[in-house]
Amino acid sequence: MGTRRRLSDHRRGIQESLTALKGSGGVIAIQLDGQIAWSFNTSGMYRARMSEGGTPQVAIFKDEP
Repeated sequence: MGTRRRLSDHRRGIQESLTALKGSGGVIAIQLDGQIAWSFNTSGMYRARMSEGGTPQVAIFKDEP
């Protein structure tokens, strides 16, 4: 991949910075090709996704996909 970072690397870096600042929250990242990644350091974060021809998926808590 050369100098390009994976989406999960960016997400992890943002979350580590947030934690270092003693902040709380999360990030949802979407690449142009549709790849999705999220991370949060709270008990829950509203999030949803749907792929073409797929079923919508909605989640709030960490133990949900």
